Amino acid sequence: MTPANVFIIHIGQDGACSSFDPNQPCHTGALVQFYAGTFGYNYYCGPHTFAWDFGDGTTSTSLNTFHTFVSPGTYDVSVVIRNALQQLRLTERVIVSGDIFERKPADFSTSVNGHSALFKIDRGDSGITRWVLDFGDGSVKTFDELNPPPFTHVYAQSGHYVVTLTGDSTFAISHEVVITPASRSRAARH
Repeated sequence: MTPANVFIIHIGQDGACSSFDPNQPCHTGALVQFYAGTFGYNYYCGPHTFAWDFGDGTTSTSLNTFHTFVSPGTYDVSVVIRNALQQLRLTERVIVSGDIFERKPADFSTSVNGHSALFKIDRGDSGITRWVLDFGDGSVKTFDELNPPPFTHVYAQSGHYVVTLTGDSTFAISHEVVITPASRSRAARH
């Protein structure tokens, strides 16, 4: 286990930063994945421990870990890897900027016609790929795609329903949908 065959990899879950482009800053508030990668070395050759220090007072003990930086700055992220024979300390500098753009949050819209409701998911600036829509009537629909197509849900009865959209288990938003009885048109009398 040497710095030649063990290294730190980081990737921003919002796609903003990675070890492969160290001059591209991560965003505050964005989830960043850290991993002690290897080339020609196998962690399964024996027990190993991992002690991460993110340079902002927080730590982790996982091989594959996640962290969110809350303030802009330059952070020296380190991991100490230990096995029965040795220990190795690796450090990688991570640049974190404030949001360089205002992120558009994910949301959904609804258009109601009688008991049918047309739903459109707007992923905003998120990279969410798994969407779960709970219609509030006991029905749930799941999409495993970045941009789900519009779809229709038919409610069995009139009422007020709280519809909740969840994305990748990290995001949720709810709206009320009101289903009213369909009006009956009367034939014109002459």
